[in-house]
Amino acid sequence: MSKIGVRIFLSVFLSLPLLLNAQTNTVNLGYCNGEMATSSNIQMNGKGWIECALRLPKSMTAAYVGNEIAAVRAALVARINTDTLVVWIRTELDGENIAEGMTLRNGDPGISKGWNMIKFDTPYSITEGTGDIYIGYSLHQKSNVNAVSIVEPPVANTSYMKLGDRDWQNVSDDGVHSIEAVVTGNNIPSYDLGVGSATVSPYPSAGVYALKVEAMVNNYGSENVDGFALSCYADGITPVSTHVSQYIASTNSAKVSFVIDPQTATDNNTEWTIELESIDNAADEREANNKATATYTFMRNLLVEEFTTEACINCPTMSALLHQTLSDEDYTDRVFMITHHAGYYTDDFTLPCDEEYLWFYNNGSSVYAPAVMVDRKAYFEVSSSSGKSTAVYLPQTVSQLTDVFDAEFEVTANAVVGVSLEFNSDSTAVTATVNCLKNANYSTPYPYLNVFLTEDEVKAISQTGGDANYKHSHLTRAYNSTWGEPVAWNGDSFTYVYTFDIDNEWDKSKMQVVAFLYNYNSEDAADCAVDNVAAADLISNDATAIAGIAAKSETMEIVGRYSLSGQSIDKNTKGLQIIRYSDGSSRKVIVK
Repeated sequence: MSKIGVRIFLSVFLSLPLLLNAQTNTVNLGYCNGEMATSSNIQMNGKGWIECALRLPKSMTAAYVGNEIAAVRAALVARINTDTLVVWIRTELDGENIAEGMTLRNGDPGISKGWNMIKFDTPYSITEGTGDIYIGYSLHQKSNVNAVSIVEPPVANTSYMKLGDRDWQNVSDDGVHSIEAVVTGNNIPSYDLGVGSATVSPYPSAGVYALKVEAMVNNYGSENVDGFALSCYADGITPVSTHVSQYIASTNSAKVSFVIDPQTATDNNTEWTIELESIDNAADEREANNKATATYTFMRNLLVEEFTTEACINCPTMSALLHQTLSDEDYTDRVFMITHHAGYYTDDFTLPCDEEYLWFYNNGSSVYAPAVMVDRKAYFEVSSSSGKSTAVYLPQTVSQLTDVFDAEFEVTANAVVGVSLEFNSDSTAVTATVNCLKNANYSTPYPYLNVFLTEDEVKAISQTGGDANYKHSHLTRAYNSTWGEPVAWNGDSFTYVYTFDIDNEWDKSKMQVVAFLYNYNSEDAADCAVDNVAAADLISNDATAIAGIAAKSETMEIVGRYSLSGQSIDKNTKGLQIIRYSDGSSRKVIVK
């Protein structure tokens, strides 16, 4: 395999234990790093069964052919109101238990808060024919209890949950279950590194064609590893190799992240392979788990929603804080806003959806303005009425917002949204065509698409706390429906078309269509996170944009051209382009 010298940036995340040794011939197999959560927001009301499952792929269990799974370890955050805990192995989530064990609250041992290790009645033998299996538990509750432990970091398509009579849900985006298989036997390998899940995504800040690679490297062996080498390659692209000086203890893992520059354009159709080339201090004993096909992930844009009204005296201060934050070039064309005139009375700009969105305050309790949501994610204050984290919060400083933005940008997206616009003959209506694309890791259970029409610089009628010249930004003028439309994927893609009527009094030059893909869980306001968002201006001032580019070209080098999804494109690609310059700034340009 040929290699070229390329610019490579490497960082190694904190070493994460994947398998914890209990004794020389016993390992605990899972993804939770031996950790459990200190609290849980997962609750099912009343009496019934909660089931949690962890998928162990054949690539993982194959390292232990000739050994047995003798028990399952399951961590519970609480045991109050529980009476029965059953652990099991299945080949399908709704399949029969092919191995099981059980304990009762007052059994020997009984159900405990913390880790519970329950032996199978008959151990499960791992053979050459063993495929993907699920290990898990079924917990019976007599009344409400928050017992399920989910911890970070998330690992795609590993963790599943079923509450009562509901369908199984993939909860892998939230983290991994604190569940482990106890493997015993005499055939545990000495040196065996395996490449687990891997992703590649655009990384334009490091170069026009740069890609960020993330991969889990697992040490399945009984001996420690001092370092290793990885290679990344795709058809028609010269392989790129890097050395990772990372110590990985026996039965531990490390999440590695590095940036490569393949010197040519790639996109989500390019299939990258991440392969273990060598271990520093020994020969790898098994080649079967040395390769992983990387899933292409997308650059994440952010949706910010502001709750504001003209009766709110503090809202102008919040609007100024948001404006200051979004003026940073790092957030240009990456952060899009919508305002809802609700939360503190209503005003002449309030639309029906604005009032319905008070539901996000944990089903409408303790509403207030100003307030902010970022990607509708529930990682802020805990509501006293529900005991759950809420998606709505009140930032006090620019740094509080930028900390959230920057953390979200570090997590790539499993779906991307693109928007194109076309006016009717007399420009009294605009039709938005929204194209969505997902990858193999996409697991949103209830995908919906919302499309909004917004306007900037709308003169206030009577803004409390604002002067006579106060103007509203990102004002909602129209929308497809309150909760959007359900997404019916056609393979990996989805196209949606919606037409907005335009009032003659609206200024089209200051208007934008914002479209976002999100999870709509009608039973839980804390489970409606946005997958990705995009926007398109109704009118782009081409002359100004072209003049600006001409002026810049005299002194500044163009280092990249990108689509709204973050993919590298060439200068002849028609439509909206994001042009990035060598000084780090960027501009939007329409190429016709």
